[in-house]
Amino acid sequence: MLAALYLGDLTAPVTERNAKTQPSSARRPLSGGARAASFGFELGERQALVRREPEALARLFDASFERIHRYLARMVRDEHVVDDLVQETFLRLQKGLATYDAERALQPWVFTVASNVLRDHFGARKLETLDVDELANGPAEPSARGEAPTARLDRDECAQAAARALASLPEAARAVVLLRHHEGLAFAEIASALGISEDTARQRHTRALARLKTLLADFAPQAGDSR
Repeated sequence: MLAALYLGDLTAPVTERNAKTQPSSARRPLSGGARAASFGFELGERQALVRREPEALARLFDASFERIHRYLARMVRDEHVVDDLVQETFLRLQKGLATYDAERALQPWVFTVASNVLRDHFGARKLETLDVDELANGPAEPSARGEAPTARLDRDECAQAAARALASLPEAARAVVLLRHHEGLAFAEIASALGISEDTARQRHTRALARLKTLLADFAPQAGDSR
């Protein structure tokens, strides 16, 4: 259903500027890092997105859906609200492609759109923090064979404490931490996504990590601790 909505609005005219493709000689191959920052899309493929070619739109949906859903789910507790925000994000992506610069990396732009959807959501509800219990690492990994029950309990308790600590951060700080540590964005990309300066992104990150370290001090390994 979501994919159908995302791909359905293809009737808008394509401008002459967007319809023109660059000569193949102008298409520069991306380095591994740059390709990763664009969900694997080369320049020509990003230009196809600007033209809103159905195949390129479908590929973007498949390549980015899980990461967008994960980012939004770590910021919002209500599963139904998350579904609405994911849908709104993809609709805005589809509509915003006319203004996307194909020369730029795709991933930061996608998370900019998702962050704007979150900002509108939080602004409408005047929320500063959210109660998110299962935020840090998603579902727990299966227990190692032969793991002692006490070790499993310690690990689960630590994971729950980390989730609570992350959830206690203000929305703006939590977004920086998630984009940095879960999505792997550079500070410049985070700044672009959140509409802040790079220095502000770094400062929020530093303060957030200091707060998390304080909140999780009881779980920090001690000298000689095998944890």
